[in-house]
Amino acid sequence: MQLQENNTIMFDAIIIFSFVLAATGIGYYSTDLLPEGTLDSVTNLEALRFIVAAFAAIIGGAVGLRVQTGYRRLESQVRELPLEVILTRSIGLVIGLLVANLMLAPLFLLPIPDDFSFIKPLVAVMGSITLAYSGMNLADTHGRGLLRLINPNTLETMVAEGTLKPASTKVLDTSCIIDGRIETLLETGFLEGQLLVPQFIY
Repeated sequence: MQLQENNTIMFDAIIIFSFVLAATGIGYYSTDLLPEGTLDSVTNLEALRFIVAAFAAIIGGAVGLRVQTGYRRLESQVRELPLEVILTRSIGLVIGLLVANLMLAPLFLLPIPDDFSFIKPLVAVMGSITLAYSGMNLADTHGRGLLRLINPNTLETMVAEGTLKPASTKVLDTSCIIDGRIETLLETGFLEGQLLVPQFIY
């Protein structure tokens, strides 16, 4: 348990440090992207670069902390999801990305002027995100049917096809609770289905 906590802290630190390091590098070399003549009045270019890099590092740390918090929140949500939901969403995500690649492949064959060459990667990224999200939504809606196609011998499939009948719900009365033997039956697994205890029994 202690080792897992240490690994978690180390991974969080790596995330934040990566953003700080990347932002520092971008800030340090961002002065080279300024128009010509802008730095003519600057007497100490190296000091300016360090100042810009320091401000960029602060911004990078804030962004890294935000990303780390979002990642931990997403991780906790994924851990609470049932395995079948994770499986169906993963399948939907893969199918969505495959459809996106098939649909967007002809786009890269179109002749586009160099001034608008950024359109191809932009459309590819946006299309992939949109279709991947749509695939996950469809998997949430039709996930059980998808799992039946993958494994037709599941209990839900046999119930849906009528091979097995769903267990009926049992309503417990006062005498059943007072008798006490219902607990033994539950421990043996002899009773199937849901057990309902009306409020007037309490």
